[in-house]
Amino acid sequence: MDDGMKEELSLINWTSVLTGSVDECWERFKSVLLKMRDKFVPVSVVKSKGKVPWMSYKAAKLVRKKHRVFKKHKDKNHPACKRASRVASCEVKKAKYNFERKLAENIKKDTKSFYAYVKGRAKAGRSIGPLVNDQNVVVDSAEEMSQEFNKFFSSVFTKERTGEVPEANWVYNENENGLNDIDITEEKVSAKLDKLRDDKAAGADDLLPRFLNILHQEGDYFSHSDVV
Repeated sequence: MDDGMKEELSLINWTSVLTGSVDECWERFKSVLLKMRDKFVPVSVVKSKGKVPWMSYKAAKLVRKKHRVFKKHKDKNHPACKRASRVASCEVKKAKYNFERKLAENIKKDTKSFYAYVKGRAKAGRSIGPLVNDQNVVVDSAEEMSQEFNKFFSSVFTKERTGEVPEANWVYNENENGLNDIDITEEKVSAKLDKLRDDKAAGADDLLPRFLNILHQEGDYFSHSDVV
């Protein structure tokens, strides 16, 4: 976490932020986090240049050197060309191995990158259809296939009996100011934050899980002796 962000978070009076109704506390708390994000989290634009994902800087540099050596000698069997090609090939293999090993190590936290890489390496493309309908007629157009899928999924939907809908037990007691039987502890909140995955997108609150995880690691700044 950025030191400036740590310092600014440590100066916030969390007692005043977390005073009032649940909705008021949440709006003020979210406002603080969004301001921290906009102020301290850098934004970068990733541009794809058509490069292979595992190509490291060192490997790319050696590949360019190999091309320069070949351009100079114009003979792939020249000792200098062979040596440059061998060194570049070894570094590319090493970079690819390190990239794939890192993907495998982070598969639990970043499944999207892993399966995107696997899909990109697949030689056979995946496509849907053609399908055979109930009349044993082959359908291959996108509209007809979507209709067939819709028929199938509709047939297995649960048909609820609207006349026998059970009633839920009320947890709100009109004679008391608040909800009953709801226990929210620091341990439970921490456990929920531990399950956030960095590779997921932000929810309706516009807060990225990765950003929340970083804040969670600095949980001391959210602890206050006057805040329950």
